[in-house]
Amino acid sequence: MRAGPHTVSCNVVVVATDGYSDGVLPGLSAAIRPARAQMLATAPLTERHFDEPVYARDGWDYWQQAPDGRLLIGGWRDAELEREFTSVDEPTPTLQARIEAFAGRLLGRRPASRTAGPASSGSRTTSGRS
Repeated sequence: MRAGPHTVSCNVVVVATDGYSDGVLPGLSAAIRPARAQMLATAPLTERHFDEPVYARDGWDYWQQAPDGRLLIGGWRDAELEREFTSVDEPTPTLQARIEAFAGRLLGRRPASRTAGPASSGSRTTSGRS
């Protein structure tokens, strides 16, 4: 393996990256794709709903209540899967609407105040492994 002017001999190379693997090793772009993750955070809630993180639909959807009372909800990537294979870290209105609607179902009412959380990119392999 070459790293700049240096050569290293080894049996195995581990490349540890996140959603931007192709920027490190362009040859990986066929095997590893960036995938956007989106979330929503409510204003702090006075009532406690969840003491532990919750995962649903085989981990596609997830939520937890932060110590300050905010409800943090994310997921639904599979609703627009091909569109979510991107390194663009911007939330989309359609997935945010899905997450917001779910927040309303969880709480029995629409959260009074909410913030579209930052979207971020992680990696997904073409084999389906993270």
